[in-house]
Amino acid sequence: MSIKIINLNKLLRLCMLQENGLIAELRTDLRTERNKKLGKKTGGGHFQYPWWTAAKDHTIGASDLEEQTLFLIEKNPNRERDYIPS
Repeated sequence: MSIKIINLNKLLRLCMLQENGLIAELRTDLRTERNKKLGKKTGGGHFQYPWWTAAKDHTIGASDLEEQTLFLIEKNPNRERDYIPS
């Protein structure tokens, strides 16, 4: 969330930070806003979202969950440990 439009929770959290924490938080916010304006992908995202979308599609018969899980792992091999139990 941008500092330009700030909710009370974020404002209070910023007010409670020590100077070095405040500087770090402001730099992060500025970096995020700059990347948004430049159209850069921020990465991140919730790692379970794609799998739950596949699970919902499987429930309504739109896709096969095992195939979708393998596809998700193929797209991002780091997710294998998240999607397949040890």
